[in-house]
Amino acid sequence: MWNEKLGYILTCPSNLGTGLRAGVHVKLPLMSRDPRMSKILDNLRLQKRGTGGVDTAAVGGTYDISNLDRLGLSEVRSC
Repeated sequence: MWNEKLGYILTCPSNLGTGLRAGVHVKLPLMSRDPRMSKILDNLRLQKRGTGGVDTAAVGGTYDISNLDRLGLSEVRSC
């Protein structure tokens, strides 16, 4: 469903807006042990998930890393 003000409205609220989520599965075995990992990703406006999707744990230091911002940005600005 499309809303002129909010963009695409999907079943997952984290995808509200452009609906553009660019993610990659990456293995970060050493960084995943670093307590600064979450802060580093926040500063880069990235989020981490397990490779099974939202609310799954990373296995063996492998994460799904994707853009954090979707709402209020155009597709061009997101990239």
